[in-house]
Amino acid sequence: MRMTPLTPACGAGSCPRLYLTEAGTIAVQGPGVSADEAEVELAPGEHLVEIPRELLIAAVRSLGA
Repeated sequence: MRMTPLTPACGAGSCPRLYLTEAGTIAVQGPGVSADEAEVELAPGEHLVEIPRELLIAAVRSLGA
């Protein structure tokens, strides 16, 4: 699957980032949050990912919305 970055890369190493997939969906890279910690139920195969608010705003701007 090809992904296009919607937000800039950070200076070093791995950091939160958003991507537009070739299917037109958004993929999220960031630190995981456990379902127990968030007190939510997840279906098999689902994951919680925490992203900074500013990163989401930057992605929306990148999409031209």
